[in-house]
Amino acid sequence: LHYRPAPAETFPATVYVPVVPQLIEVAAQRATASVVLRNLQLELSASGPCSDRRGGTCSSDEAEDAYAAVQVSTSPHTIVQNLTLLDVGGYGLSVQGSSNCTIDRIAILGAGAGGVSLLRSDYSTVSNSWVRSFGRRQPAGVGVLMASSQHSVVEHCDISDGFFNGLAGGGTNNSGSYSTYRLNHVHSNGRESDDGICDFGGIHVANTGSTLPGPWITDNIFSNITSFANGGAGIYLDVSSVGMIVERNLAYDISYSGFHWNVNPGVTQPMSNPMTIRNNVFVLDRENEFYRRKGSLS
Repeated sequence: LHYRPAPAETFPATVYVPVVPQLIEVAAQRATASVVLRNLQLELSASGPCSDRRGGTCSSDEAEDAYAAVQVSTSPHTIVQNLTLLDVGGYGLSVQGSSNCTIDRIAILGAGAGGVSLLRSDYSTVSNSWVRSFGRRQPAGVGVLMASSQHSVVEHCDISDGFFNGLAGGGTNNSGSYSTYRLNHVHSNGRESDDGICDFGGIHVANTGSTLPGPWITDNIFSNITSFANGGAGIYLDVSSVGMIVERNLAYDISYSGFHWNVNPGVTQPMSNPMTIRNNVFVLDRENEFYRRKGSLS
């Protein structure tokens, strides 16, 4: 922005720059239609006041109240490919209630909240994507959030330089079953200084009350995960989760535990849906390689 003052006009002055919170919105498309967003670069969207959407605050979990620069709602079979988003105020991309969507080769470089949010969108895929420097305004934003999306996959993604979970999701009562996180690299997340937050992981998932298998967490790397106080785990399974397969992952340089399984007292685990943890490497953490919080296993 360049401005030449008029004669006798003095500075400093107040400058208003109009910026919208959403740059593209795709909504309520027919199930037989397919919307394609391809080969785009978008920059500079606003986040809006933290409390103007759903009564949330800047500290709400997973920054769920944040706007997204690109919003896809109830539009199945949408394809988002070769998209670059720079310096967005909330999430980069949000897909909600849209099954069979493909999100491939997108880069989100600078986000006020998180990178990609995929909610209630079964049989969808997020792949070959980069999320850098997120959580600048709403630090609880997630690099890639995939929640309540059965048979969906996050794979081949590189996520770094955020304040909170790199990957997150799952669901309750089978809503996140058969979902998969594989071949991702989450690194350099969290802050140990007093501007950091707590209680998160390189990946943080739950499937409370589920009797079907999943999520599956396989062949990922989690490194340099730090937090202000408690938390900062490599792999964090929460709220008495069961039925997951956690295998062939590497977690190292972690400020808390390489693997954390939180069994909440009073939350029943369906024992017909066992947890499988095998062939992982948890090293170079500061507290312990494996931690399971005490609680009922009945």
